[in-house]
Amino acid sequence: MTYRLPLTEQRYLKSVDYFKKAIEKQDEKIKRSTSKRNLDTNHTINVLLRTRPLQPFEIENGHCSVISQHGHCTYIHEPYFKVLSNPGIRSHTMEVDYAFGPEHDNMFVYDAMSEQLNESIRNNGLTTILAYGQTGSGKTHTITGILDIIFSNVLAIPTEENEDFGIHCSSFEIFGNELKDLLDDTSTVQIRESSTGQVNASGCKEVKVKSMEDYISFKRNTEINRRTAKTLKNDHSSRSHAVYNLRFHPNQTTSTNTGVIMLIDLAGSERNADSIKHDTQLLKESRVTNTSLMILKDCLRKKYEKTLYPNKHIHIPYRSSKLTLLLKGLIDSRYNHCKLNRIVGTFDPEPDRLTRTYMIATLSPSIMDVSHSLNTARYATTVIATNKSPAKNNVNKKKDIDSDGLFQNKKEEIPLDISEEDRKNILTKQ
Repeated sequence: MTYRLPLTEQRYLKSVDYFKKAIEKQDEKIKRSTSKRNLDTNHTINVLLRTRPLQPFEIENGHCSVISQHGHCTYIHEPYFKVLSNPGIRSHTMEVDYAFGPEHDNMFVYDAMSEQLNESIRNNGLTTILAYGQTGSGKTHTITGILDIIFSNVLAIPTEENEDFGIHCSSFEIFGNELKDLLDDTSTVQIRESSTGQVNASGCKEVKVKSMEDYISFKRNTEINRRTAKTLKNDHSSRSHAVYNLRFHPNQTTSTNTGVIMLIDLAGSERNADSIKHDTQLLKESRVTNTSLMILKDCLRKKYEKTLYPNKHIHIPYRSSKLTLLLKGLIDSRYNHCKLNRIVGTFDPEPDRLTRTYMIATLSPSIMDVSHSLNTARYATTVIATNKSPAKNNVNKKKDIDSDGLFQNKKEEIPLDISEEDRKNILTKQ
């Protein structure tokens, strides 16, 4: 079966030269008007937007980039068409804690988090790094790159004072409500919640890494055992969420403090058009992945609504999936200060513990992925809003939230790819 691009994407390609010029013009305007300023990044959760470069096959097929970065902002330029008029672009400004472009490598991204990561290792801290985005947008590249740098830096530190020093590592994957140890197929991994709201993940095999050779072996085993498949967007698409848990002991043998870094590489979301060539098994995996990500989005949306309406009872469905149950302490600030024992750990309230979460939302710059990139960035900015008090959320509650609980773009241009019913509704409102 020959794959044909959706109608909207065909029209994007036909007008790609026009869009390129419009985006270049808009970028110049943004550069002139953008002033440098310092943002308060001292939040419990920091959000990073990372845009990968265009892939060779995208360049060969005439795709252009619709994303640019200036300061702490990422700009997504959405193409649209008007009846009996020239096409145009609608620019969306996504203000986050850190914005990285195609020119920034993994070390540059790591440097933004390095101070907090070092604090976690030295002072019994907890840092979580979560990568979220569409399939093929660079999540696994980012997480594994950060892992490489962490181990390279830590293992380079002389440890003559303590021969027992090492990094205790474990890893498992989440596929729907199934959990699998990536180091031992015979292990049974379980995530449970106690009557007091404590979350405990146990049963994973843990290995001690004392050299780069140990780390290479650990990394290779997790890569071999993780569920992956070739898809339209990615030759090695992750079909599950991978969790890497690293425990660090300081160089004092008498110390009981344990710094923890947890990295989570979420499986990528897919549109129906992306899965048109999938076989039955891949379609099933896509549905499972999309369902778990939708539950995560639902939790973020409800948490955001709770931020806007603090006196209103809003149920957040953490227990709807194993993934959101695991992330409960990251989504809800009441559980952010926690104590981890062994694998991922038991979440006990501990206000004095240094905690920080970094959500890295990865974006594809291709004009073909603009709707996906917009969706990813909007959920990322929603996470920022949950860090603020209601008074600081400068948003009109009735008008500025769409059906997903996200910020709306207020312009009334009619994009090509909406349904006829929605088109009529917009025209009626006008």
